[in-house]
Amino acid sequence: MIFLYILLYIILAILLILLLVMFFPVHIKAKYTDQLYCVLKIGFFKFQVSPQKPDKNKKNENTKKKKPSEGEKKEPSIWKQMWKQHGLSGLIHLLQKTVSVISGVLKDTMKHMIIKEFYLDIAVTGEDAADTAVNYGYYCSVIYPAVSLITGSAVCRKRQVQIYPNFEENAETAVVCRADASIRVFWFIKAFLSNGGKLLSYVLQFRKAKENSNE
Repeated sequence: MIFLYILLYIILAILLILLLVMFFPVHIKAKYTDQLYCVLKIGFFKFQVSPQKPDKNKKNENTKKKKPSEGEKKEPSIWKQMWKQHGLSGLIHLLQKTVSVISGVLKDTMKHMIIKEFYLDIAVTGEDAADTAVNYGYYCSVIYPAVSLITGSAVCRKRQVQIYPNFEENAETAVVCRADASIRVFWFIKAFLSNGGKLLSYVLQFRKAKENSNE
């Protein structure tokens, strides 16, 4: 009988701890320049989502590899790969689809998210001045409404979005983005359980597009 009471107390303690954890905030911090850096923090636990940390078992193998020479180029980011394969229209379509997923699938969850900071800076270029102007118009017509939809669905405390044309010769389109947001574990888990399948399907499509762009 005493064992059953002890077991009951243990179960109740675990349930109480889980209940308290449900109200902890999930802190999301992301940054993008040449590649995406994203970190999730729950209480004292920190998880690096992107880029993935190298496998410790392969540490010795990586140290044996030669360092890239100065003339060797780094692997382009997914955005640059998509740009190279599909051009501006492909990137615009990807952005529109992303926003559609966020606004449709996570609509009920976004209103419980607090965005402490959202910063986006895009310098738009093209093959020539006329092409740069056209690209600039495309970016403004899609990105401004998309950002307004995302930040408008959540509680956004600070937002700064800048899109401008860069007419310098041989310049490349540059994107700098920072986001700092938080949401309670309860709403985070609810969104995952309710929409995890749809989000996973979208991520797999995104990964497939990346693999095709590498071929």
